[in-house]
Amino acid sequence: MAATRKNKKSRLGLFGGTFDPLHYGHLIAAQNALESLELEQVVFVPAGKPPHKCNWKISPPLDRYKMVKLGIAGSRHFAVSDIELSSNCASYTVESLKKVRSIYPDSELYLLMGLDQALTLSSWRDPEGIFKMARVVVMVRPGYRTADIQVKWRKKIILLPIPLIEISASNIRERASRGSSIEFLVPGRVGQYISKQGLYRK
Repeated sequence: MAATRKNKKSRLGLFGGTFDPLHYGHLIAAQNALESLELEQVVFVPAGKPPHKCNWKISPPLDRYKMVKLGIAGSRHFAVSDIELSSNCASYTVESLKKVRSIYPDSELYLLMGLDQALTLSSWRDPEGIFKMARVVVMVRPGYRTADIQVKWRKKIILLPIPLIEISASNIRERASRGSSIEFLVPGRVGQYISKQGLYRK
């Protein structure tokens, strides 16, 4: 159990991503961050369409939002936000942080991202602005090296190892496209939604 913090200022984790679909790897990473950083809540922020994936074929924002909502149902420490759903293409993190800051002006924000995302920080819109508004937490997983993060960012981030679990959204989409089972890879309600909506079918 984490030690009690003297500083009672609310800590809010923001976990952005496509979540196409949300799977247990996401949930395990979020729970690990919640406990390790002593966060009051982790808010999942499905991207409208990330700038680096504008040419990718991904599921509609509303479907991805609904899958997150179904997947975290019943958890009092997880929530989902629709602040990026109106974006037709570029969903910029710095703009989303400004919106969250206006909603939670007294909270200490922790931006959760994967190590693969941290490697591209310099290409993001106003990365310095991101660091001014939030503590940047990089969730470390195999396949990428922390040494490859630019030094100027590496000095500012919090490195957070996550439990090793090999689940990828691309593999889930591929399995669903050929009718293979995705049970035990995604929450039951998410699997039911994918089946009902016919997502990822060829």
